[in-house]
Amino acid sequence: DGLIAYSTWLLSMNDAPRLAQLLDFVPASAGKRGAGFSVGEAFTGEVCYYPALFPVRAVIAERTASDAGGEWSAPRSDLAAQVAQAVGAEPWMQDIPVLTGAGRLGASGEALFFHEARTDRYWPVVQTEVKSAALGLDLTATAALMRHGRLLLLASQTSMGVLHHDE
Repeated sequence: DGLIAYSTWLLSMNDAPRLAQLLDFVPASAGKRGAGFSVGEAFTGEVCYYPALFPVRAVIAERTASDAGGEWSAPRSDLAAQVAQAVGAEPWMQDIPVLTGAGRLGASGEALFFHEARTDRYWPVVQTEVKSAALGLDLTATAALMRHGRLLLLASQTSMGVLHHDE
């Protein structure tokens, strides 16, 4: 209805890793807006979640520039448990934010998959292409959205740094 929605995903780097979604709406007549963040930008601040049974949407209450980065904290549970928790709280969620533990990306024909090392389980991936360097690379953690039983990869922590995935 004349609005464009912009979604930005934030990943906390503390002991309890968590994803937060910033959702902005802009009138289409205003034209393309500038990005509020650059991919991989780090900052220190406070994020406040909107009340929900499974809080995901948030607003930034305080933000200070920072060059902090470093290793991502490991998730406390595997992918299936994270999805079950979200669906148990809000069964209508279409995009469930998840943070994987160690794993690898692989390909079988035209299909891509993520191998979760913790559970030895294979998850289908939404993307049909990834950077060739990502295939077979040890991923220590991956931020993704579980969308209809498939992972939409956002970014992965590797021994060579952070790898950002395109949709």
